[in-house]
Amino acid sequence: MVKIRRKPFTLGTVVQWNNTLVGVLNGIYFTAFLMHLLNIVHIADDEVFFKVYYLSKIYEFLDVVLVTLSHNSYAVSPHFRFHHITTLSVAWASFYHVPVEAKILIYLPILTNVLHHFFMYLYFGGVQQFRKLMPITGTVQLVTGLICITAMLIEKRGFSESVYAETYILTMYITYMLCWLNDLKNSK
Repeated sequence: MVKIRRKPFTLGTVVQWNNTLVGVLNGIYFTAFLMHLLNIVHIADDEVFFKVYYLSKIYEFLDVVLVTLSHNSYAVSPHFRFHHITTLSVAWASFYHVPVEAKILIYLPILTNVLHHFFMYLYFGGVQQFRKLMPITGTVQLVTGLICITAMLIEKRGFSESVYAETYILTMYITYMLCWLNDLKNSK
């Protein structure tokens, strides 16, 4: 008779399955949004993509609680907690307070963020080969965000209400970058 050894069912196991699912969903979102932007296929209008992205940020906010409860070491870094708790407000400021004509400068940060989350969540789900990509995709998403939001602010020809939102977003990106650099320094 063959004995099957099973690992005990824990919150950590649920988190690992959850991370794998979230990684796969980020991959699907990235592919669909990129195909939409390149006019390869029209799946939905931009607002649908923005709303789905915004919902994913609500989920990330809740994920901080789930991951922290599971006592996973990656989750308790100040950068992880701060970023996932505040990203919801950055997404809200981006979608609802940045003028429509500037939305193109929001697409690139969305794509790089979703691509980073694809690799990150699959890595957290157990795909160890993606570990080496984390510093690269993390840096690319933050640099892209900083460049795009700075371009929005420089492009202004006079004061408008969106300057408040854009300044907030830039401040958050700078804070994220400082936290990220601290994480990279501490990981060596």
